[in-house]
Amino acid sequence: MSGLTVLAALMPYGEFLSYGSKPKIERKKIANISDLKPHSAIIFQWPTETHPYHTNLLIRGREGVGMGRKGDLYAYNRVCTHLQCLLNYDSNNDQIICPCHGSVFAGKDGNVVNGPARKPLPTIELEEEENGDIYAVKIVGEFGYGR
Repeated sequence: MSGLTVLAALMPYGEFLSYGSKPKIERKKIANISDLKPHSAIIFQWPTETHPYHTNLLIRGREGVGMGRKGDLYAYNRVCTHLQCLLNYDSNNDQIICPCHGSVFAGKDGNVVNGPARKPLPTIELEEEENGDIYAVKIVGEFGYGR
């Protein structure tokens, strides 16, 4: 019986420790287009609110190549594919920068511009509704490990 007690006590840590497990993917509103100025980014949690690898960047960048009604929306997992540091968006250069080891990723596609990272960032597919609400709908790649 004491083994079950220990197991029950450790269950809340299961999601944190299970980096490789596949989360349930559900469409989730993450912002409204009015929340994002051109050439800016916001951080959001998805598909869970608690897993350390589920922190992401929503970028409103250059029009015509991305997702959304104007093609100006991009979303990536915020965990560097090199050694899992948290990335930041540099709006001046439209790049995603790793503050730990200097990896640089392109804001337009998440591909590696400068290493040591070798794998591009996982992409989050987005939908933008007529009222400007932006939803995360699908992951392309594996959070923390790339595409």
